[in-house]
Amino acid sequence: MNITNPIPAVVPEPVGSLATQNKRKLDGPSMQSVSKNNRVDPEMTTSSQEDVHKDVPGHLVFPMDKRPSQQECRYVVETLGRIHPEIISKNNERRAIFAIRDSQPRPDASVDKIKSDSTIAENTPITDAIVSTMLSQNTTDANQHKAFATLKKTFPSWDRVANEPDPSRIEDAIRVAGLAKTRAERLQSMLQTIQNERQVANFENLRYFGSSDEIQNELSRFKGMGPKTISCVLLFALGIPDFPVDTHVLRITQQMKWVPKTFSREAAYKHLNQIIPEEMKLDLHCLLVTHGKQCHRCAANGRPQFPPKDGEIWECPLTVLKSGKFSTSICKSSNMVPDSIESMSATDSCKQEGGNEVIVKTEKSEVESGSVLLNDMVETPAQLHGNMKCDYGDNNDTPESSSNH
Repeated sequence: MNITNPIPAVVPEPVGSLATQNKRKLDGPSMQSVSKNNRVDPEMTTSSQEDVHKDVPGHLVFPMDKRPSQQECRYVVETLGRIHPEIISKNNERRAIFAIRDSQPRPDASVDKIKSDSTIAENTPITDAIVSTMLSQNTTDANQHKAFATLKKTFPSWDRVANEPDPSRIEDAIRVAGLAKTRAERLQSMLQTIQNERQVANFENLRYFGSSDEIQNELSRFKGMGPKTISCVLLFALGIPDFPVDTHVLRITQQMKWVPKTFSREAAYKHLNQIIPEEMKLDLHCLLVTHGKQCHRCAANGRPQFPPKDGEIWECPLTVLKSGKFSTSICKSSNMVPDSIESMSATDSCKQEGGNEVIVKTEKSEVESGSVLLNDMVETPAQLHGNMKCDYGDNNDTPESSSNH
């Protein structure tokens, strides 16, 4: 594949009320420390980066405070953005949605009005994304989307799921995603708890929380909402910079020596989420997940899940990082200096047509006037988090293996 014709890599600053408030040290969820066998000890917690690394062999010689550098992150975003321009386009659509939504005033509506107004009750993009993320655990994208669509068709509002007297109806709606009984129990229990506390079964108030820590504490009390699921909710449902670490992200960042091979996903998340620039987290995560599924050189055992249709083996631009030969001169020779990243209006989305940049504008006034619904700006309500779900594999957020989350 020819990767020498760059597209404008768009990495806007985080936008919106929560994203702006979270331009600060983002510690992420309260992480569990790494035990002596380099796995997570569920009985221990850590609040510092040093605690995460203290039991990892070789950590003293690993420059944990320096890698990845900001230039390395920018290089990865820009070079992979050339290969996967659809990811940048999709993320710009997400940023536009978050900007418009967060610019709207907080609704001053009573609980009775919310419950009686079907438009408010059924327009729940944050709750949709949370449920969709839970359904994505340990299943395929196709089955996740089918389960969510059937669930929404069967139950037009989340209050109806909470109040359903026959849990088997919920199970039937999501059966295609697998583990229907466990998922249904956790979903209904979560919605019932919120309904009892707030009188409405949705999480739309999360965007008015003061910090990501408060959101993490709120969500972590529910079964099925482990650290990586919550990280995806922060990033894809709320637009708060966070860096979920799934199978592909862990493998590639280890290959690039951003984290040691001895690191668990939890330890890698703790380190990477602290050091990666917040404005790059969305693009970098999505690009690594997609690239890890398609590139022979980055896939596990050299066997990508979705190899190029023409059978071509790409010349992967990440090789220079894996070999330890990356330098600032590579950025300059490839026109990859930080100043080359341009900002773009949060209400613009960038699409590629025939190799040319096309800016598609969504006027804020259209949304405010009601002529464009936020949910209509993406393919489905759940696609506020879209197809870029975490590939959980064997992690402890999966329904069958999670006991406390």
